[in-house]
Amino acid sequence: LDLGISPKKEISIYCRGEKEKTNILINNNNHLLQLVNIRKIECGENIKKPDHSSTIVINNLEIFLSLEGLINIEKELTRLDLKIKDIKARMNNVKRKLDNEGFVNKAPVKVVEHEKNKYKSYLENYNKLMENYNNLTSK
Repeated sequence: LDLGISPKKEISIYCRGEKEKTNILINNNNHLLQLVNIRKIECGENIKKPDHSSTIVINNLEIFLSLEGLINIEKELTRLDLKIKDIKARMNNVKRKLDNEGFVNKAPVKVVEHEKNKYKSYLENYNKLMENYNNLTSK
């Protein structure tokens, strides 16, 4: 998720997971502080996911980055909405081709494979965009 957040901005990180795993972050937070401008790190098994946060899961450890004050949420939602509409239109165009038996039967195999790969790539991008959109709208 690239939101264009300036590395100078202070961030808050929240980690939810087994104590054994969250302790690794807590015990090494001095290293994290050298890499990014962290205001605070909260870790525990019962940490609540902050509103308007981005999430990543690594080895069953959920890491939440609160986006409040870091980005203009409404502007980002508008940007994501436009990208989602664009990718949906692209997916629909490719799907129409692939659903057309005449195209599939007459086009060279390489061309059909290219269209299938294009659709798969669009679908992956769509899913990422939707995940980002849902992260920003979830409370």
